[in-house]
Amino acid sequence: MNTVQTSVTKQNLSYDTKMINRVTKADIIDSKTSFMFKNYFKIAIRNFAKQKTLAFINVFGLSVGIAFFSLFMLYAVNELSFDSFNKDVNNIYRVCLWHEAKGDEQAQGSSYQPMPLAPALKQDLSGVANYVRIREAVSESFIKAGNKVSREEISFADPLFFSVFSFQLKSGSPVTALKDLHSVVLTEATAENLFGKTDPVGKIIEIKVEDKFEPFIITAIAENPPSNSSIQFKMLGNFEYLVTAPSGPAHMNWHRYSYQTYVQLKPGSNLPFDKKTLIEFRRKYYPEKKQNQERMVGKAEDQERFSIFSHSQQCTQTQKFLVALFHP
Repeated sequence: MNTVQTSVTKQNLSYDTKMINRVTKADIIDSKTSFMFKNYFKIAIRNFAKQKTLAFINVFGLSVGIAFFSLFMLYAVNELSFDSFNKDVNNIYRVCLWHEAKGDEQAQGSSYQPMPLAPALKQDLSGVANYVRIREAVSESFIKAGNKVSREEISFADPLFFSVFSFQLKSGSPVTALKDLHSVVLTEATAENLFGKTDPVGKIIEIKVEDKFEPFIITAIAENPPSNSSIQFKMLGNFEYLVTAPSGPAHMNWHRYSYQTYVQLKPGSNLPFDKKTLIEFRRKYYPEKKQNQERMVGKAEDQERFSIFSHSQQCTQTQKFLVALFHP
């Protein structure tokens, strides 16, 4: 029995000795490492003290470089994420009018289109699932909210705006938000500015349109549009209201370019590559363009055309054409 106890005791002592040796070695290594870094730090401080100008230039240059790189990365991430919050972003396109260079005139593009274009696209081209026209706020309008009169920017969009785009609503339905002619949607910031913390859904405000105040009912409150969205708004009314307004008939023509036009294509649509169909569409609604351009020197398609860009792209020649649409 004593022999067994002695053996166990020796084993325990041997194990304890090994553990002590391991701990001691680890402590020594940590101590040496700590000592080494302290020495490096002291040497660096001494060098900075001896060569203050050079040290300042190095530190300042490194700081500026890191700052500019960080700003560049933030800008790049913001640009690359533009409009990516839209769930169907790959099928949403902006229609642009592109003018090729002619004589002394430079090539240029415009994203403003005639009012009848979008319905015609949906009616004539099977690849178009939906469309949204937007009239951006051109100036502030007078708003009556209770006893308060203020000025706010109001834009107008087709009823499918909140179904095609993925702007989030705090209250209200995306399907019915712009259903009626006198519906209006406020952003959170605008609602707070007009009504404070009170929920304004269902309340009536009066908006001065042209020469008189018209009643509108607040049907929804939208979250403030993301900063990396190419579409910004504060108040949004039903685009169809513009059609019924006294000046509406004057805008319903193919030669007044005043509205942003977006189309949502059906998944797998071959429309972007169906050049023949697109040329026929263009000539159907602009027959005089063909006649006029046939008198010009050069090919007709070198003069003017509609084009479709991904909806976050600008209408510039430097942007890649996704679809060369509506050659005249």
